[in-house]
Amino acid sequence: MKKFILFFLILGTSLFAREPQEIIDNICSSCHGINMEKRGYGVSEAPNTLSSSYILEALTKYRAGTKSDYRQGPTMTAQTSTLTDEEIKALSIYVKALGKKKEN
Repeated sequence: MKKFILFFLILGTSLFAREPQEIIDNICSSCHGINMEKRGYGVSEAPNTLSSSYILEALTKYRAGTKSDYRQGPTMTAQTSTLTDEEIKALSIYVKALGKKKEN
């Protein structure tokens, strides 16, 4: 019975995870563009030019409220507060791929 419950908890969590493009469309695109090609408020780096590992670390720190580059900490903390670890990881890989796609 415990295994059955655990299975459905894991399954349920993955069913509610948002896809990276959905996150970009609903949270990120207003400042960074649909392909994450824009510099937020003209001061940050374009996210799709950064490494996946940097994006992962930065989003995790913004969510925790421990990063405030370009004085955008409070804004980024608010925007990332609903993201799960899995969504941040998927987003970091996807955003980097958007930059590579643009190069080709």
